[in-house]
Amino acid sequence: MYFNRLIKANEFTKEIGLPGVEINPRSKNEYLSLANFHSKIKSHLGITHPNQLFQCCSIVSVLLKTIIEETFNCKAYVTIGDINNLDRSIYNINENYIRSIITPGKNSLNTDNYRHHAWITLDSMEIIDYTHLTTYSYHNKTMSNEQKMKYLSAIISGTPETLKLKGMEYVPVMVGDEFYRKYDSTYKTQASIYVQDLLQNDYTDAPLFAD
Repeated sequence: MYFNRLIKANEFTKEIGLPGVEINPRSKNEYLSLANFHSKIKSHLGITHPNQLFQCCSIVSVLLKTIIEETFNCKAYVTIGDINNLDRSIYNINENYIRSIITPGKNSLNTDNYRHHAWITLDSMEIIDYTHLTTYSYHNKTMSNEQKMKYLSAIISGTPETLKLKGMEYVPVMVGDEFYRKYDSTYKTQASIYVQDLLQNDYTDAPLFAD
């Protein structure tokens, strides 16, 4: 089902005037089972503090795509969409919502504050999400400090079927990062600030990734 949704999301991406991607699935490859998969990614990503993951799904996903493709010789697709948690939509993103915030012929959105979430889909159809749990923990005011520490920098990864069984159903709506490059006027500025933050700040006392 996830693969069919990804194909549909790619078709929708092209329908609204964006290039989409060429999807070539590898049914037998399971990258997440490789030894040190995430440790290799983290060593290249350079994340040292949860603040660099909070509401940074677009930038982190684009960085992950490059790192994964170069490190593991596979295809990684930036995927934009929604997450259903126990049948409840978290981000409330669908095709109708995307259509409502764009205007044909314009390279800007109809709103300065739009909902979005991005993750990585590998060509094996495995999912990697480095930002959702951190963002969720920052916004959740009812969590104890102990609960927050568990979620900060935690990674979601697995097959769509496995994640759905855990109550996390990923629903692709668009594929590729051209949506951000074309419509999000703050994307390049944020990306520049993000990189400078990585270079200039020392977060060695902060909690890092929790697998």
